[in-house]
Amino acid sequence: MEVFSDNWVRDVCEFRRSPQTFLASRRVDVDAFVIDVTKILYSDEERTESIKVNLLGLLQEFAGILFNDPTRLEQTFASLQNIFTQLENTVQVFFQSQIINTLTVLAIEFELMDNQLEDFSRFVDMLIKTICQVNVSDDRIVRASACRCLKELELANPGLLEHKLCLLYNMSQDETTNISQDYMALFVTVLRHAIVSLLTTPRKHKENSLNDLLLLHTDVMRTAMTPTSPKPFVVSPDIITDKSMKWPSVIDTQELKRAVSFLMDSASLMTPNCLVTTVCQVRISITQLVKWHCG
Repeated sequence: MEVFSDNWVRDVCEFRRSPQTFLASRRVDVDAFVIDVTKILYSDEERTESIKVNLLGLLQEFAGILFNDPTRLEQTFASLQNIFTQLENTVQVFFQSQIINTLTVLAIEFELMDNQLEDFSRFVDMLIKTICQVNVSDDRIVRASACRCLKELELANPGLLEHKLCLLYNMSQDETTNISQDYMALFVTVLRHAIVSLLTTPRKHKENSLNDLLLLHTDVMRTAMTPTSPKPFVVSPDIITDKSMKWPSVIDTQELKRAVSFLMDSASLMTPNCLVTTVCQVRISITQLVKWHCG
């Protein structure tokens, strides 16, 4: 039996109202439902972009019900990445954006970094390659969404993008379109976590530790996470508020000061919400530096 009728709006509303009742009325199980949705997302038939976006919304909203089976989750996660790749250089930017939003929700909710590292790493790399197309106006919506997705992944896994800090710094400066603030918001989040990592990891207390992160380029193609990569650390509020903690005097902060100056000089390019968030992140990032200077 067909899972969906010609009345897409009614079907989506019925599923949202009660997934169990919807599936029972059509005599299909969760596997059949997810497979049918995936086929529709793959399909080139005349279906509007809004229909596909709504179906992705169902996968995202009811992930706990639809992906309680690891195999089903793995297969769907891979399929969504393939669909995104096939849509490169197309005009379906809202559909593409919703795909990576859904993938991000699944990656965080099901802790794929711990449970499916290979798939997770491939997804992060895909997002990084997407945002590297700076100043390409046709895909600004997709690149902005990719920046936000990477930011959410970094917040969920602090230190995930630390070795991409220089790349993010450069892209923040190079991007001249109206989504430059999304690059800056991503950069300052990774910068904050990199500073916390330096403060809490004595083996990183070297003179150029921070300068190297901000200046040394890593290959764009380098995998974000590998099986041998260290597990991201936990960012505790105590790390910032602990008055006994001092900035290691051995670490040179020249490039950090330049980065902060760049962010403050770019304040006029940000929306009020982004500006407040960025200022708060910068304040947290330099708190320990100020404490060290003040003794």
